[in-house]
Amino acid sequence: MRNVLILGSGRSGTSMLAGAFAHAGWHVGADPYPGRSSNPKGFFESKEINGVNEYLLALGAPELPLGAWQRWLAELPADWVCPTDSRAVERIAALTQRAPYCFKDPRFSYTLPAWAPFTQDALRLCVFRHPLAVARSMVVECEQESYLRGVNMTLERALALWLAQHRRILDVLRADGEWCFAHVAQVVDGTALDRLETLVGAPLAREFPEAGLQRQRSDGELSGALADTYAELCELAGLARASGSRAAPRWAAALAREVDALERAAGSVLEQELEHWLATGREGTSPGWRSVRGRGLAECERALLDALPNAALWRAQLSSNSRAAARSALEQLAQFETLARTYRRYASTSWAELQARAAWPLSTAAATRVVSWPQWRQPELEALLRAWRSGGSAAAGACLVLRHAPGHDGPQPAALAALEAAYSRVCPDGAAVEVLLLGDEFRTEHSGRLARSVQAALSVGSDAFRAQWLASLGVPCEQRPERLAALCAPGAAAAA
Repeated sequence: MRNVLILGSGRSGTSMLAGAFAHAGWHVGADPYPGRSSNPKGFFESKEINGVNEYLLALGAPELPLGAWQRWLAELPADWVCPTDSRAVERIAALTQRAPYCFKDPRFSYTLPAWAPFTQDALRLCVFRHPLAVARSMVVECEQESYLRGVNMTLERALALWLAQHRRILDVLRADGEWCFAHVAQVVDGTALDRLETLVGAPLAREFPEAGLQRQRSDGELSGALADTYAELCELAGLARASGSRAAPRWAAALAREVDALERAAGSVLEQELEHWLATGREGTSPGWRSVRGRGLAECERALLDALPNAALWRAQLSSNSRAAARSALEQLAQFETLARTYRRYASTSWAELQARAAWPLSTAAATRVVSWPQWRQPELEALLRAWRSGGSAAAGACLVLRHAPGHDGPQPAALAALEAAYSRVCPDGAAVEVLLLGDEFRTEHSGRLARSVQAALSVGSDAFRAQWLASLGVPCEQRPERLAALCAPGAAAAA
């Protein structure tokens, strides 16, 4: 059973989903709030969790026109930096000791970074609903509840709040940890629960969600940022684009139809030839057969293991304003979906087992990725960055992937501060260096998956223990900066 953090604007169905976890054995905090008219089955939130987040918001935004326990209605900019102090750290560390937990609070939209060092293993779950339904419900809640007296909530203000919280989730928070997005309708019909049970490794209380508890209308036209944000959330949840969203370029629909036709034709031929090969042992002749020729499903599996981490990136590129970028992404997805369908049909290994062996996902479009595990002290980090720059890697557009393991490297905030200090000394010119952090969601047992995602390792500023781990990955491990130039030259990644 995996730990879970539930985010999303208040009045979005978060209590409904949290109840499905709570009734299946997840800890939601001591003495959760009892039900009342707005949530008759309960809130599945705890004052101790809310209290930490109230404290953090009061610490970092004392000017908010909200009183105690009203800050779940805060509207803050996406770039607001959540503060923390020793008191908050101690309380968060204590609260996350009991597992499995399912902590839910709309305030997480702002305060999650303070919790992140202690919750890297937790699934981040964003539940959302049509913004007009949320806004109407917020207005009613503020009119009815005595503790919200004095909050002048209007429909316009509620919509601005919904937008601020979800833009922060999408633009800032989503870069850290594993996320799942679910529309409240998917919670009610059970499709979201199907996905979640796989992600958390245990059954949920499916009888808990009730459609009748959703009282506000989910209708009305959206425009501008509201429409775009709701459409983006729907896409992440696997729903069709919402009406009123920004139109795609005029050529996109024709291009999508073209590639879809190619994918269907290639998939049909490939499936027929694979079926023929399985029955007779004779290989096919079409171009699509080349992806499985000789080794059959084993080759198909290898291609999928390589492609799985990139599928999300290709889907994101479909909204690109560049026709060339969108075409490339569609073609990559067409081949991926063809292989995936073939594999699902003929392989004995389950799709979930295949995903568990796939390359470790790295949130970078860089073609060349080099991993290092430095000692997280400023002198060693300076040596690493000098090697990276002198090797020409940064200029070549490569990404430096740095592992940070709290058990060996201490708290992540201190490590990042040392990295920033090292960067300011090594790169006073402000030169761009793409760095990706492997946080404590990454475990040593994932090393085989990481080796599929990187082209090389760089052992500069690493002690013997870290250097041994880098060497064990089975990718070229360099200590000399000058070797990086050849590694990161155009075309080198393909040859590695």
